[in-house]
Amino acid sequence: MQVIIGDNTFQFENSKQGIASLLNQIEAIKTESNLIFNHVTVDGTDIYDNIEEYLFANFNSIHAITVHLFTKEMLKNDIINSIHEYVVRAMPEIEKLSNDMYTGLSTELWGRFGQLVEGIQWLSQTGSFFSDEAGFQEGAVVDHSLFIFDREMEQFEEALEQQDNVLLADIMQYEVIPRFEKIAEHLHDFVNKEVTTNDLN
Repeated sequence: MQVIIGDNTFQFENSKQGIASLLNQIEAIKTESNLIFNHVTVDGTDIYDNIEEYLFANFNSIHAITVHLFTKEMLKNDIINSIHEYVVRAMPEIEKLSNDMYTGLSTELWGRFGQLVEGIQWLSQTGSFFSDEAGFQEGAVVDHSLFIFDREMEQFEEALEQQDNVLLADIMQYEVIPRFEKIAEHLHDFVNKEVTTNDLN
């Protein structure tokens, strides 16, 4: 299989030994260049989670891998863009879900609500990159507290226990959407700054 890491192209065997060698190579390049391993693209599909398990499970059929290594600043910008894109896209969907839920509950609405909860959990996990401990607070500071949804999740849990669809809709309308708006507004300048910087390069 062909593996691209930065400007370099390598060949590895389609075997468990080949995958082990690839992972060692990634680790060596990370250490040498002080870069952060973000994800891999395997035959056109981006893999972010359980990468080692995926590679070992599929080594026989892999043709090409691109390894994505970022500087801390590049990774920060990538995360900011992903979050900004998600909250902007999600807000009208949450508004519609809230309005629909005021009228009652259905299997389809529960599915959409489950997707919202997953999105909020992703925001919380992704936002943790901006905590002081994560070391991303160099330069302009992203407000980590905006990504903590503990109170909203507790409110959801209470509403679910009471099977109160109106309360669920209220939480979305008056708690979640305003928080998403704050996140979008907070990250807007970061996104615009990056676009401007890229235009100048």
